Amino acid sequence: MKENDRPDNINTAYNASSVFPHEVIRDALLVDPVVNFDFLKKNAIAKKPVDTMLECLLYQPKEVLKEMAEEFSIRVTTQMRKRDIAEKIEEYVFTHFRTLLRYIPTSNLDFLKRVHTSQESIIHDNQIQLLDISHTNHLGITFLFYYDKTLTVTIPRELFILLDAVEDEDLYTRAHLHERIDAYAVSLSNLYGVLDIDQFAVVWNRFEKEILTPAMIGDELMHLNTFQIFWWYDDENIISTYFESNEEVDEFLESVKDVSYYFPTFEELRQFYVTPYDKSSPAVHAMMDFLNEFQLEEQLEVPILMQQISDAILVGDGIQDVFDLLGDYGLYFHAMDEITRFTQLYDDLDDNTRKWQLRGHRPGILKSSKSL
Repeated sequence: MKENDRPDNINTAYNASSVFPHEVIRDALLVDPVVNFDFLKKNAIAKKPVDTMLECLLYQPKEVLKEMAEEFSIRVTTQMRKRDIAEKIEEYVFTHFRTLLRYIPTSNLDFLKRVHTSQESIIHDNQIQLLDISHTNHLGITFLFYYDKTLTVTIPRELFILLDAVEDEDLYTRAHLHERIDAYAVSLSNLYGVLDIDQFAVVWNRFEKEILTPAMIGDELMHLNTFQIFWWYDDENIISTYFESNEEVDEFLESVKDVSYYFPTFEELRQFYVTPYDKSSPAVHAMMDFLNEFQLEEQLEVPILMQQISDAILVGDGIQDVFDLLGDYGLYFHAMDEITRFTQLYDDLDDNTRKWQLRGHRPGILKSSKSL
């Protein structure tokens, strides 16, 4: 069977349940407890918690407030004071509260529901998880503090009175649809680098029970674009945040080969949601085993280095770029057999990586099909 061949009944087989149920999305957001605590502590406000939105906002640097205002499409002038920006954000969040809730992960809604049930707007909890506040803390719905060796989450009292909205089951249904659309955008941008909404619709409609047109998908992506960090949306294209500008995107699209998109499997969609390369690939395991033979400052750096090597191959960098990357980690080869072995492993990994310039195909598969 060729890579793009699929059984005729695949729609029936997979539409029974979503590729990205709540549990899969939640599991992907889970972080090691120590890493979780250190990350939250580092990004918390290092002051005594307060419980009004304006006070919380004014604790933020002016640049952070300007970024928040930009994401909310709030016009900010260079002459505006920090308090003026904070007041505009406060008004926006209060006015659009219900709409914002529709576009945050259901794990955030679960947390807000627990808060609403407890009727406590200030929660002192060193066990708080990133997945609880991953988006609300970015949108001004919750604020995270670290004071007196304690992590504290504040829900401003102006918003606390609106929390009954989280009891609405329709809100959960809408939010879960949106987080599934986001999951597809993450997965497919990891697979293709850049894709258009037509391809998104083709993949979505093969696996999901809700039939969405490209126009419907584009409308939802426009909303989600404000809240997500792994992709961005422009001119009907979903784009990996590897690309920082339209100029980089245009340059990349000129290098893309004239081939059809690779059509991912159910399992691959979940895999690419977590990482842009296949961790189970024998080629990846062989490269990891080789890298582990060398002494790095910390062996924990090996998975990070593996990720960066895969990223370099994914986007079409050459082997010299990878050698330069190894040098950045202080890894140098001193014998010809080491260079030969690494080159063989690199070529194997290169042949078996789904590349952006090949619209998700593996070079080895395309070479084989051309020889038939």
